[in-house]
Amino acid sequence: QNEEIYIYLFANFYAILNAPFLEGLSYRVNFSPNYRWNNTYDFIKQDINLDFNNTQASKLNRQDYSWVWENIVTYNKQLNNNHAFDVTLLYGQNHSKYESTTANASQLANATNGWNDLGLGLLQTVTSTGQAVDGLSSMFRLNYRLKDKYLATFTVRRDGSSVYAKNNKFATFPSAALAWIA
Repeated sequence: QNEEIYIYLFANFYAILNAPFLEGLSYRVNFSPNYRWNNTYDFIKQDINLDFNNTQASKLNRQDYSWVWENIVTYNKQLNNNHAFDVTLLYGQNHSKYESTTANASQLANATNGWNDLGLGLLQTVTSTGQAVDGLSSMFRLNYRLKDKYLATFTVRRDGSSVYAKNNKFATFPSAALAWIA
């Protein structure tokens, strides 16, 4: 006998504002909350011989919650027929946490209720875990286009996380790319 239940609830909300006073300037805000529930139950009864009871039962309940919140400012500008660029700035936060409880029993005195009566088990174990992680992100990106043929991208991203080392909570990730449209 086995039963697994997974319930996921994901969403993404966003709004975009275009600046009326400066063509090409826009602001976007994203918010994505996510909920997950996981219930997993197992039950095994291998031997019907009443002198030897090797029943097994198990139960897991886990809840996860996370969210991402991003603020993105973009500016696009065509200077003339030969030059164009866009700049993107991002600032975001994220959070995730979970908690889990697992209970297990074996050699049940009466296996009729399986995992729903773990107190009847000769050997019992209970564990619980939980974790929370918070993060911050910021990013600057410059895209440059020459004659709609040559492209250059320069990006610097800085991320911080509560799981990074105590004295190194932030890390910087630069990147650059060049491209040619044949």
